Amino acid sequence: MAIVLGITNTQDSGACLLKNGKMIAAVNEERFNREKLTQKFPINSIKWILKEHNIKKNEIDAIGMGIWKGMSKEFFPEYVKEIISDNKIKNILKERFENSIKSDKKKKLEFFSGLKKLGLEKKPIFWCDHHLAHAYSAFMFSPFSKALTITSDARGDFLSSSVTLWKRGTNPQILHQDSEFNSLGVFYGWITNFIGFTPYRHEGKITGLAAHGNPKKCIHIMKKMIEFKNGRIIGNIGEYYAPHVKAKLPKLRKELHKHTKEDIAAAAQFWLEKIIIDYAKFYLKKTKETNLCVAGGIFANVLVNMKLRELKRVKGFFVFPHMGDGGIAAGGAAFAASRLNDKIQSIKDAYLGVEFSEREISSSMKTKNNHNYKTKKYF
Repeated sequence: MAIVLGITNTQDSGACLLKNGKMIAAVNEERFNREKLTQKFPINSIKWILKEHNIKKNEIDAIGMGIWKGMSKEFFPEYVKEIISDNKIKNILKERFENSIKSDKKKKLEFFSGLKKLGLEKKPIFWCDHHLAHAYSAFMFSPFSKALTITSDARGDFLSSSVTLWKRGTNPQILHQDSEFNSLGVFYGWITNFIGFTPYRHEGKITGLAAHGNPKKCIHIMKKMIEFKNGRIIGNIGEYYAPHVKAKLPKLRKELHKHTKEDIAAAAQFWLEKIIIDYAKFYLKKTKETNLCVAGGIFANVLVNMKLRELKRVKGFFVFPHMGDGGIAAGGAAFAASRLNDKIQSIKDAYLGVEFSEREISSSMKTKNNHNYKTKKYF
């Protein structure tokens, strides 16, 4: 029976609180500092949670952290093998590796600094890697007793996707992991950047733009970038793909400039759906599982989720409400609570953060816009 504080200070930083395995609060820092998808340590989020739920610092039993754990020793040989497998791309992969180490170390130090400012630096910390945290959020808060989880995003703790088999009361079984070198999040983010939007923020605009294009016009180019084969996602590193959303790739750019933005978006969306569906089908068939839970930035794509839900083999489907990195606090907290032998409860709704009265909303709008707005009840 524990009180666990989950924290994340990656993109869309935030915090959540689990009490006896039940999530009673979750909020992201952007709600307080008004910086969209802020990565700053969520000091305001933590203060609000503790005050709102009358929790004293000395009552916190542990902190759950689902990021900055680093690479697992089990995955390390495969990661190194990828780097040294081809001399032509070795420098590209080495650069990605070095950049990841540098940025992750900086954020981990910021995390420790934030804990010290709050007087929480002596609390026990339970660490799990980024994609395991996504998987914990996807399954543990679902209504299922057993399921397959798939996580996928740009990168986190040197991974970009994972597949895990779950049964409540037992340890999760990791079936497969893809490195940050083979990232669907980077693929879609690169297209987002090429078309003129901001990667890791405006991917939804690509999804919308895709409806106005013809995927057949340049699907052949997408196939050169990234693919699914024998249970793995494979980035074809070279002239058509590199594990960075702002990679130059002049040959790829030259070919894409022959096509409209609408057709490029349509092809990217089609190919993303195809790879994810093939990925899910492969492991659902292999495990004979019928419940599927997902988390990670890729699953902010509603069309991907629709296609997964429509799979004949899928009888139960759950997307963690904050599937992006802002939900990592919940995954980290669930990991910590489970290590303390708490039974994690499924969530009934996502109304876990700051709420405002009609009077507060009207007052804020009037102050900012010098206009007297009227509110209307719809429920």
